[in-house]
Amino acid sequence: MAKYKKTIRRKKAPSYITGDFRKFNPKKYKGDLSKPIRYRSGYELRFMHQLENNKNVEWWNFENIIIPYIYEARNGERKRHNYIMDFQVKMKNSGLYLCEVKPANKVPLNESQINKTPDHRRNAFKWKAAIKWCQLNNHQFKIITEKDLNI
Repeated sequence: MAKYKKTIRRKKAPSYITGDFRKFNPKKYKGDLSKPIRYRSGYELRFMHQLENNKNVEWWNFENIIIPYIYEARNGERKRHNYIMDFQVKMKNSGLYLCEVKPANKVPLNESQINKTPDHRRNAFKWKAAIKWCQLNNHQFKIITEKDLNI
């Protein structure tokens, strides 16, 4: 089992956990091995453990793909941003995935929910760009929530 250092940050949310995921299989992790993998939530940490322990995962990496997107605010103002994907995962039998780890309450489920909060709106624009990137690069896009992590 992987060991990690926990740090509680009170600035973002009372239960926001961040730390370094240090004990990983270097043959399975396909990222920059010169620095630790910095998780930004307990959900990301749990997903990292699942990737390491899943025999069907050939390799994975963290925050290595940047997708540009245009965010359009409710007032019509448009601005270019970069979306840093949480995970890229290669499964042994089912291809490549880009995975975003988010709490279910941050995921807009339909068009009417996109404008529910600024987070919902921003996520919808980011995920639309990610889906397009995946179509062009032979990947599948998947949002991982606490339901997928058995929390």
